[in-house]
Amino acid sequence: FRPYNRGSKPTPEILRETAAGNPSYQYLAAYLMQAGGFNINSTSEDAWKTVLAALDDAEIETVSGPEAAATGRFALLRVRRPAEKAIDGAVIPTRQNRWQGYRRLSEPQIALLAKEVVKEIRLRGPFLSLADFVNRSIGPEAETTTKGAIQAAIERADINNTMKLDGKELLAADVVLNGYPSAMAGTGNNAIYAPGMISQGDVLSVIGSRITARGDTFRIRGYGEARDSTGSKVLATAWCEAVVQRVPDYVDATDQATIRFTDLNRVNQRFGRRYEIVAFRWLNPREV
Repeated sequence: FRPYNRGSKPTPEILRETAAGNPSYQYLAAYLMQAGGFNINSTSEDAWKTVLAALDDAEIETVSGPEAAATGRFALLRVRRPAEKAIDGAVIPTRQNRWQGYRRLSEPQIALLAKEVVKEIRLRGPFLSLADFVNRSIGPEAETTTKGAIQAAIERADINNTMKLDGKELLAADVVLNGYPSAMAGTGNNAIYAPGMISQGDVLSVIGSRITARGDTFRIRGYGEARDSTGSKVLATAWCEAVVQRVPDYVDATDQATIRFTDLNRVNQRFGRRYEIVAFRWLNPREV
């Protein structure tokens, strides 16, 4: 996150106070911008590989000491400081290691997970919010209603084989007698969510701070031409490109950025937040 101080205005004093009951948390979004947000509706496998491999070449601090980065291995941490070292890559991962360590996926595993995530986005998307992306759908019993998109992708990528050694596969027949409203929701390996089992939560703990359901920066291209008096002959043509960014402020600065929609004046209710041109250039016809 980066501070957005709306030009020369200082950060309001209310945001510096920490007294109990202070409502400043309601106004923080008006003074913060996110640098490099990643759109969850992206269907680029390469883009997802990059995001999922965010902890590439990272030394991981564990309770038993630091563990150096491993070439071609990408950590997915459930907790900031795991009790044991990495499970993946160990010659013989012990039971204790599997239940207290953390996962480091290989490049092929990251690529496979990215591929499955993109499949889920094409199946379920576009997502209108982060909640829509993270949560399961509501409806009749199906894969989309029993797990979120990332969890479904993880299970199809089959990257949790190491941990399955310690668990038991529960079938519908094993859980139906327990009165589950959805037998499908109770099936699967009962070691799921152990540290050695990568879950949707593990992935979100790595990428959660940078994902967004929509971007606030847009590239707009325009074209214009001049014709002679008859309108039949083109005398000149031009192409241009502008990069615009949506900011917290409203179009009409009379309303503060923290005001709710229902309390806005008519101009701001109609046009919303303001866009600023952050870059502009003329294009060569060959670039179009």
